[in-house]
Amino acid sequence: SALLISQGSFTRWTQVGHPIHHRAYDKLKGVNKNYTSKKFARGWRRFMDWSDWFTVAGWHHEHNVLHHYSLGEKADPNNAQHNMEWLRQSKLPMWSRYLIVAAFAGIWKIVYYTPRTHKEFCLHSARQQGETKPEMTRLGAWSVFTKQGRALWLQSILPYGAYRFVLLPRALRIIVPPLISESMNIIKNSSAVHAVISVELAFFFLQAVEETARPLLILALATAPYVVSTVVVNLVIQYVERLTRIPGLMLGSKA
Repeated sequence: SALLISQGSFTRWTQVGHPIHHRAYDKLKGVNKNYTSKKFARGWRRFMDWSDWFTVAGWHHEHNVLHHYSLGEKADPNNAQHNMEWLRQSKLPMWSRYLIVAAFAGIWKIVYYTPRTHKEFCLHSARQQGETKPEMTRLGAWSVFTKQGRALWLQSILPYGAYRFVLLPRALRIIVPPLISESMNIIKNSSAVHAVISVELAFFFLQAVEETARPLLILALATAPYVVSTVVVNLVIQYVERLTRIPGLMLGSKA
């Protein structure tokens, strides 16, 4: 559902991307390099690690540098008290103010945060390269006729929009139905095989005990293949989990 998709994106951003960009895992022994500040969400892995409207580089500069080094000051781009001063000083009735805040809560990330992080990163890049300060306006931020607007659409809006609302839903519509069908077949076939094998195993055990009078030995020989196969499957699952785990976020993690 839309709620679960939203919750997943929010959690991935605040609980995974946030501490990683603060270098929380950089010095952990044995940590996957893809979950360090230098490798996280770089290149094509952006869509795996950082599926969001704004870019990793833009958020890193806006949050880690501007926000944390000017916390609570007017230079802090995340200072809500300063940013919403226009609403507090307006002459709008109180009910309309609450309505504006409620509406803004649902669209703030794309309407405010994405163009703001893009703007701050563009200004930072120009300073780093010794270029002239680019002209940055609120209307120009969304216009495809300005360099600022084109960059915002090509780097932030279109890549995430295409991935989240076109490619991913299309892929799920193609992949999920066959997976459900195959899963049901596996469950039915496994249940049938289990029922047959249980009967045959019990019959074999009783017959072998009558012939050999060694119930413990026969029990061990009859159940050994199932124990071995179960252990092998569990080891494979644990290996896959170690490859795909997020450091510090899974129970039993050595990190």
